[in-house]
Amino acid sequence: MRNPPVSSHPYPVNLDLSGRSALVVGAGAVAARKVHGLLAAGARVTVVAPEAVPELAGAADDGRIRWHQRTYRRGEVASYRLAVAATGDVGVNGQVYWDAEAAGVWLNAADDPERCTFTRPRPPRTRARTRARTRARTRARTGTSVLVTVFLVGAGPGDPDLLTLRAARLLAEADVVVHDRLVDARVLDVAAPWARLVDVGKRPGGPADAQDRIRDLLVDAAGRHDTVVRLKGGDPFVFGRGGEEAEALRRAGIGVEVVPGITSAVAGPAAAGIPVTMRGHSSGVTVITGHQDPTAARSIDWEAAARLGTTLVVLMGASRAALIAEHLLLGGLDATTPVAVVESATTPAQRVVRTVLADLPDTPVHAPAILVIGSVAALDVTDVDLGDLVTSTASEHGGSSWLN
Repeated sequence: MRNPPVSSHPYPVNLDLSGRSALVVGAGAVAARKVHGLLAAGARVTVVAPEAVPELAGAADDGRIRWHQRTYRRGEVASYRLAVAATGDVGVNGQVYWDAEAAGVWLNAADDPERCTFTRPRPPRTRARTRARTRARTRARTGTSVLVTVFLVGAGPGDPDLLTLRAARLLAEADVVVHDRLVDARVLDVAAPWARLVDVGKRPGGPADAQDRIRDLLVDAAGRHDTVVRLKGGDPFVFGRGGEEAEALRRAGIGVEVVPGITSAVAGPAAAGIPVTMRGHSSGVTVITGHQDPTAARSIDWEAAARLGTTLVVLMGASRAALIAEHLLLGGLDATTPVAVVESATTPAQRVVRTVLADLPDTPVHAPAILVIGSVAALDVTDVDLGDLVTSTASEHGGSSWLN
């Protein structure tokens, strides 16, 4: 069966969803955005999906939504006034579409306009306004003009309140948002309701040419759309391969505007009350990746890092925490050196674990996590009672007070 043609003259309406039932099939980042919008409109939302992102699982636990933790059942959309298909599975989304058509239920199919009987409209004139601003910025910076520009945007550490104003404005006007896997769903919710969201996050065991595919996707999107945002966690130039993507786009004749973001290397520790530098503790900070490019000509000299005397902040080191601790101990770093593990920083799932270097190999570390190593890791400047706690813990290991 073929889908009906997309109308070139849609009829704009405003729907009153207060107290009305809505079904969302799927529970990933895109579905989370749809759920947020439906809840804001007062709808009673039911989600159907075997698994859910933490934001939706939390909403179910809080009673804000109903979550049926299973696959979609044929025909069940008929029990609802409105539905959204956002599974990422063409077959499942197609079944929801045909069921909705048969039952006369309004349906929005994510990234599939041919299967949408309703969409959220884009305000007029936004494209022209964005394009004009982009060209003006490019001329001011380079003295030349380009036809298209990709915005390389830092998403910050997780909390959408920590987005820069420029990042939030671009997301609100975006046609396409190409984002990493770990970008918080609440940040994606800032994107325009019409924006196409493309998850290009790399996964263990994924294709070796993933970065080339991302480049090709950005080049293609830039040729088709006015506002393309490449959204990266933290800052795009801090272990985000943003520099590589910027170079590839420029080689393809596409302009690049970089919008810096707050790096999790600083924001993550700060969210746990840890200043990465502090008089009497550390006069410097060294940021290191725990997931080095396997083709790199030189490997990280962890033994040398142990002798720097600065705070060490390790990003993407969750799976290698034990090995990192071993190398630092071999380099002469004291076994009682404080360590803080900050998981899912600045999000509702944030968790902070404090230990010492000798015990790090036996400490469970769950990604995404930041390792903070050095005397400042014992601090929580937002908690006046923590000083006594860490002092007593240090004495159990035969060390002196971490705070002296």
